[in-house]
Parts: sequence; structure tokens; C-alpha cells
Amino acid sequence: MRKALICLCLITVMAGFAKERRPVEKDVSVTGKISSPTAQDIKIVWHNVYDYSIKDCADSVTLNNDGTFRFAFKLAKPDLFYILNGNDYVLRGFYLIPRDSVNVDVDNSTPNKFSYKFSGRGKSVYGNRIHQLFADSFPMNDEFWNNVYRNDYQQFLQFINDRRQKQFEFYRKYLRNKDVPKIVKNDIMDEINYIWGYCRANYLLTRYYRTNNKEIKIDSTYLLFLREIPLNNPKSQFRTYFHAFVSTYIDLLVAQEEEKNKDTNNTDELRKSKVKYRIVKLMFSGLARDIAMSDVIGRMIDWHPTSEAMNIVKSWLEEFKGMAYDTGYVNPLLVKYNKRLELIPGKTAPNFTLEDINGNKVSLSDFRGKIVYIDFWGTWCGPCRDELPYYKALQEKFKGNDNIVFISIALEHNNHDKWVKFVNENSLPGKQLYSDGLMNPVAKEYMINGVPKFMIIGKDGKFIDANAKRPSEPELENELKKYLD
Repeated sequence: MRKALICLCLITVMAGFAKERRPVEKDVSVTGKISSPTAQDIKIVWHNVYDYSIKDCADSVTLNNDGTFRFAFKLAKPDLFYILNGNDYVLRGFYLIPRDSVNVDVDNSTPNKFSYKFSGRGKSVYGNRIHQLFADSFPMNDEFWNNVYRNDYQQFLQFINDRRQKQFEFYRKYLRNKDVPKIVKNDIMDEINYIWGYCRANYLLTRYYRTNNKEIKIDSTYLLFLREIPLNNPKSQFRTYFHAFVSTYIDLLVAQEEEKNKDTNNTDELRKSKVKYRIVKLMFSGLARDIAMSDVIGRMIDWHPTSEAMNIVKSWLEEFKGMAYDTGYVNPLLVKYNKRLELIPGKTAPNFTLEDINGNKVSLSDFRGKIVYIDFWGTWCGPCRDELPYYKALQEKFKGNDNIVFISIALEHNNHDKWVKFVNENSLPGKQLYSDGLMNPVAKEYMINGVPKFMIIGKDGKFIDANAKRPSEPELENELKKYLD
């Protein structure tokens, strides 16, 4: 779940309904310079609140030879934007007010340590400076996550509560200034509350399941903090951290019900999804229910790629269409559902061609007639690294069997050299292939939005299991043997 928020952080939202952005009225302009471009094209985008994979482009231009650029378009109201150079985000969370003219210089010469300088005319300039100062003052880096996942509950509470108090102090010091746009004030306050709420809920969930319900009891004593979190706040629906909180809150309610009913069968994920759906219908309303419903149905589509699960999703979607406060949340789910129907057992797995560690091209079709076990992973992913010893042991048990192939597809981000070094240093067996991130066509074709993800493809090239067991699960070995017979 830790990477979920980052990757959720890897994923972003806009600040208004698409229909509210039309008609546009006033001019805005954005100029700037990128120190180390990774592509010739650059664009400024809204993110579709209903589907994070859709990028609504406000303007797109070609970089000048010196790395400078200029955007110009019309804007009806204050909004939140993101700037991409090729497929790489160079600026997340960029605010614009109608009639403003903003210049931003981006120093991206050091990976994951970008710096920005804002200048120009209008409240957007000061608002972006304050927002960047807030982000720099309270980074969500490895140190933050290490504190969030402390084993000691009281130490964790002290850290997360102290951090929130310091954020409130920051707000009082900087955001009561009349020159700070309201959209920035609202966003920072939401970030303070919802990330705090997410971390508290996620800590309880992690400790609850990791210790098999023995260390933490999900009861009303632990859940008093939820009273401080506004749930049905329409303006917050556009914030990534609100969506992350709602998703974790649902899981927390399910764990609470398990605890209340002394239900120890918490490994049945399909059954758990049904419980989530029922809880959302009963306990949420308005836009919060739309977001919660979208989360539950979306996760069902993502993580339960079976005919049985898709039949359930079909009925849920029909019901959701009739109860949705904002039907904009339904349509992306229908698109995702229809795409998933082509990636379930019995359907032919899409072919792909990627380079291995030696630069040789390897295609899935090369292994027709063999059982193929695919691992989508990343060197940056903790749970993926945890699986490696089990994965190596599993491959050793099938050593010499030419009827099965193990393929590992690393979803990296401009990280090829580090990946090569990692594979060599850890002597990783099997077919090691490289793919440039979750935006790579292979990851998108296979609907990979989180790792690790495992799949089994049959000798006929069709999916046997599109969400297979992990190498650490003892049952996997016998399943693979069964498919080999």
C-alpha cells in the first residue's frame, strides 16, 4: 500500500468537471525552460478525474533548441495542470488562474530531485511558489515512509500527528495571505487532512493483516480519528489524496466487519470485494459514494480477471448507472470492463516484443507450445524484491524442463542501467526483459497498473490465469505442474 499512494502519487487529478471548463473565456500563458529534456515534445494537461489514464491536453508544442517553450490557451476558472516532456512528468500540481502569465524554469538534471523557479504575473505565481515550498517542507520520501511504517504504534502516531501539526503551522503562516489563490489553500488543507487520514488507516490495515489480526484490533477505539476527516466534501473529489483515503477507508471498514464477526477467512479476495460493495452502498452517499463505488468496481476489474468476477462487475455496473450522482464515473469503468473481457482465461494473450539484458529482441510468440509464467515487476518495488528468493527457488525446481518458460518484465522508468546491474548482481534467472514503465504499450495492453503482477499463459497462447499466484505461495508449484501434464 505504501507504493500505492506513491504510485497513486505516480497518478494525478484535475480540479474541475470537464463540462465546467467549457466555454473558456480568458487567456493564460505559460513559458519556461527545461534543463535536461528527454523528448522534443512538451504538453500541459488536465487530468481526467474519472480516468487517470486520460490526459486532457490544454496545449502541446515542440521544445526550442535551448529547452524553452511557450503555451497559450483559454481558461474559464482556476485549475490544476501537469506538464509532460514526452511521457515524463516534469511538473506535477501546477496552478493557473485566468488572465495570468507564468514562467517556470525546471531543473530536472538530478532524477527525483527536480527544482522549480516561478516568475511572471498574477496570483498563480505566488500560489505555485507556496505550493512548492509546502512540498519541499513536507516531502513524501523514503524517510517519510519509513516513519509511516514504524512497527511501534505510539511512535508512528507521534510522528504522523507531529507532522500534521507542523503542516497546520505552515498553513497559518503562509496561506492566510490574500495573495494565495483559494484553489491552492483548499488543496493544501485537503492534503494535510487526507494524507494524515490515509496514513493512519493504512497503518492499521497493514499491522492488522501482517500480524494475522493479533497485534491490532480494528474497533471503535482505533477509529476515532475518522471523525476528523470530512468524507462528503464535493470539492475534494478531484484530489488524489482524497481518492487514496476513500479507498483505504473502505478496506478499513471491511477489516472492522471481519473483526466484529470474528471472520478469519480474509484471504478470499473475491468475497471481500462483495463485502466492500455492500458497505459502500450502505455507508456512502453523493459524490463520495461515486468515488468509493468507482474504486471498488475498478479494483475488481484490475485484480480479479476471471469470468466469474466479470459477471459480478456487469451487474454492479448496471446498478451503478442507476444510482450514480455523477455518471462521469461510470463510463470509464465500462471501457475498462470491456477491455478486461479480452484479458481473461481463454482469451489469447497479446503478443509483445521487448529487449533482454543483452539487447536481443524477445517475443511472447517465441514460446508458443510452452507454458509461460510472466512476472511484471520493478527494481523499485519492495514487494517485488521480496518475491525474488521464492522466484529463484521456483525456477530451480523446473530447471531442465523445456516445456515451461519464466519471463520477468521489469517496468522501469529511464532506469535501464540500474536494472542491468540489479539483474547481474542478483543472478536473476529466466528471461529478463525491460519495459519503460507503466506507460509502456506492453503494460497498458496487459492493463498493468500495479506490481508485482503474475500471469500464466498456456501452450496455445491463451490466458490460463491473468492474476496468478505469487512464487511465495506454495500452491503455485503444483498448479504449474498440472498445466504441464
